[in-house]
Amino acid sequence: MQIFGQNQRSELEQAGDFLAEELKKGQDFRIKIEDLLFEKSIGSGASADVYKGSYKEMDVAIKKLKFDLSNTNASNPIKEFKREVSTLIKVRHPNLVLFVGACADKGHVMIVTEYCSGGSLFSLLHEKKTFNLSNKQKFRMALDIAKGMNFLHTQGDTPILHRDLKSLNLLVYEPVTSEHDYV
Repeated sequence: MQIFGQNQRSELEQAGDFLAEELKKGQDFRIKIEDLLFEKSIGSGASADVYKGSYKEMDVAIKKLKFDLSNTNASNPIKEFKREVSTLIKVRHPNLVLFVGACADKGHVMIVTEYCSGGSLFSLLHEKKTFNLSNKQKFRMALDIAKGMNFLHTQGDTPILHRDLKSLNLLVYEPVTSEHDYV
């Protein structure tokens, strides 16, 4: 059983309130924690842990936010949650990770997206050196990245700027095991 301080409880309630407000606008992307199956940890950072899991028989990535109220220099996790969810619900494009939903339930705040089983582009280029990508594969990847970024940069009156485009943040939809695989 997790016990939360007053500030943390209030932040968790804010996350739930945000999801309820979006529901009133016709955006129902709330996910119950009981509907998520956590399979394995696939990453961890200062503000969140990421797990591979499933939701209604779909492979998903589950980003579980961390709350460190003792770190006064850290950004507000609920503010970051609201910003990220508000952005993800606006963007649907074949070259961007698909937003599945969000959860603010039983003391946990999570963002759920489709799972990209190919891992990061960084891993493909620098860690899995069993073969070299063909020029055709490199071109397709570069074109897909450009299409995704162009979509973000041309979104209505307020374009979305990624600000952290790097191979660690680019995901490959399916594993690439040879220079003949389609990417």
